[in-house]
Amino acid sequence: MYELELNGTVVGDHVLAPGWTSYRHRHRYQEFDVTHLVREGANAWGAHLADGWYRGLLGFNGGTRDIYGDDTGLLAELRIEYADGTTDTVATGEHWRWSPGPVLAAGLYEGEEYDARRAQTGFGEAGFDDSAWEPVRVLEFDTGVLFPADSPPVRRIESLTPVAVTTSPAGRTLVDFGQNLVGRLRIRVRGEAGRTITLRHAEVLEDGELCTRPLRHATATDRYTLCGDPEGEVWEPRFTFHGFRHAEIDGWPGAVDPADVTAVVLHSDLRRTGWFSCSDASLERLHENVVWGMRGNFLDVPTDCPQRDERLGWTGDVQVFAPTAAFLHDVRDFLRCWLRDLAADQGDDARGVPPVFSPAIPVITPVPIPPGNPPMAGWCDAAVIVPWVLYERYGDVEVLREQYPSMRDWVDAVDRIAGPGRIWGEGFQFGDWLDPAAPADDPGRAMTSSSLVATAYFAHSARLLARTARLLGRTTTPGATSRWPTRSATPSSAASTPRAAG
Repeated sequence: MYELELNGTVVGDHVLAPGWTSYRHRHRYQEFDVTHLVREGANAWGAHLADGWYRGLLGFNGGTRDIYGDDTGLLAELRIEYADGTTDTVATGEHWRWSPGPVLAAGLYEGEEYDARRAQTGFGEAGFDDSAWEPVRVLEFDTGVLFPADSPPVRRIESLTPVAVTTSPAGRTLVDFGQNLVGRLRIRVRGEAGRTITLRHAEVLEDGELCTRPLRHATATDRYTLCGDPEGEVWEPRFTFHGFRHAEIDGWPGAVDPADVTAVVLHSDLRRTGWFSCSDASLERLHENVVWGMRGNFLDVPTDCPQRDERLGWTGDVQVFAPTAAFLHDVRDFLRCWLRDLAADQGDDARGVPPVFSPAIPVITPVPIPPGNPPMAGWCDAAVIVPWVLYERYGDVEVLREQYPSMRDWVDAVDRIAGPGRIWGEGFQFGDWLDPAAPADDPGRAMTSSSLVATAYFAHSARLLARTARLLGRTTTPGATSRWPTRSATPSSAASTPRAAG
């Protein structure tokens, strides 16, 4: 992830950029108009970099690092158009320099550690002395995977102030924001240099203390070490986010003033399109919980949860929730981008089976999923159902046209598995996942037959595919022959431009 500065000012209002896509197939880039930041005479630019989804810890049951690569890097161009019609381009390359910054560590699950004493005053401004910095290492990068941003960016959407600051039975300071949210804290503090403030996050309390058990391996802890500025210091992490309602604060100089702690709500900047109200306050509260649940899980990728060590784009979750999402917000571009990643990941499977979460990553699973991307009813059916939901909600036949090869390949894969009887009862299935009647230690042991669930999904997806084929004119008459187009190929990798400064 990056945060770019031009003449000491952050470029744009995106956070956690460039977001998470199936990087080996599709690597998003952003463009910004920076005319207002350019000055007469000397100009300077630079960037803060962190692991993000590319190199950081992902998955559950311990997680996996360096999934897409073991380097951080920046590929950037400043394109200048002069009044006389001439142009110039300044780009990253071997003339760039690097240095460790004040961010000592940053992980999506772990949190961020920042030492303000190491901040380099004047970074990103003309005249800044970088003579002690090291030359960058120039990396090879396949520019064929680059594509312009096609989904709403993640932004700071809202700020919440605490509803209470209390002391726990163990004497710890707890801040309650009165609402489960996804984002991070912004603090304003004055104290001596070298003092470290620790911020821990969780959704609930247990016996009056912060309950972190549901987070599993996600430590969700931010640390800020003061530089001792007598005017006070303001800090917000750059490269992490948490799911929380409560925060525990340790190391604060004196008593915590609620006005000095703000929760910054982060998610993809989606336009609200649907509302609900009624005379029953409990039902309205339930609806608001759904809205907040969507806000927290639509952070660049439609995830299963925003707080623990998982946060993956589980296909079954969005398959079920897509109609509600499309009622509440305009998710056309958001879900189309995700579907493109799903199709790209599906293209890696010779059988045409989509992954159970996209972007697809290798994980150590705590459930007995067989290796080798097994076909899963309901989850893999997202390849068919989500495009159809977008067509129903927005009348956009192009999403069906674009996703048709992916849709067809999945139904064909199930057809081969089910055989002539068209009953799919083979292999491991999630089935009626999290049936309330299932044992607590075996949540997948539902009362409903997994074969029944799988066959029902097969019939449903086959029916939607048939409707799609008719809409697109992809039908044949008896005795006729036809050849469906194959799945779109990965973007050409013919051009590799070694201009990324690592």
